[in-house]
Amino acid sequence: KLAQSERRGRGKRAGGGASLLDDDRFSVLKASIESQINKFDSWATANLLYSFALMRCNPGYSLLDLLTGHAVSLGSLLSTVDVSNAFWAFSQLKYRPHPNVLHELWEVGAQNISTADIRSLAGLLESGVKTGHKPSKASLVAMSDHILGSWSSVTPREAANVFISFIRLGFVPPAELLDAVDEKISRDFGTFSNRDLALCLSAFRLAKHKPSEGVLAMVLRKVSTSFEDFNERDVVQILYSLAKMNVDPGAKNL
Repeated sequence: KLAQSERRGRGKRAGGGASLLDDDRFSVLKASIESQINKFDSWATANLLYSFALMRCNPGYSLLDLLTGHAVSLGSLLSTVDVSNAFWAFSQLKYRPHPNVLHELWEVGAQNISTADIRSLAGLLESGVKTGHKPSKASLVAMSDHILGSWSSVTPREAANVFISFIRLGFVPPAELLDAVDEKISRDFGTFSNRDLALCLSAFRLAKHKPSEGVLAMVLRKVSTSFEDFNERDVVQILYSLAKMNVDPGAKNL
């Protein structure tokens, strides 16, 4: 509420978080959190972190350390969604907990994956990249298996983000997931954004797995017929990936 009133009165501007911290009511909130930290369950703890990040407000490292330490102490009570929200908050607030802390939280998220939705899992993977975390291979295998088991509900954006996040985390997904991405692009091509396609081609390149001829043909056709709709970054990324995979885009496309 404090952040909303600030933005209504002064507009969105850099430094808004700092003035929020100076508000007397925020001091009361912070003191209340500190004095009652042991009463917070997993949902409340993760969502406090998430809320500070959503407001783009770093409450100070002492409070972040307190909330993160409490989250670790909750162990298996944390859901994968809780862990995903915490990692997203870390990435947005530029907060880097100790690697052992990240490891413990991540492993809990992987252990409780059976109840996780794909959106939260995609967010966890993406935030894992941004925090610089190095997950265990076993946890990434478990996540890829879970995603494959729920593949019919995965959106194009989630497919692209999950695929490129796995690669950026140093994990090449199993052939079944690579084929599933290829098939999804082929079947639902019209629902993949230009950015989604650029990310998927980059992921295929880094995985050293060449997409099917059908997918490559559709991408080239779209670049050729809708070139003005692509931004420079996506065009460069697509052309670079094609070149690295030894795919001739054709003189007319160049």
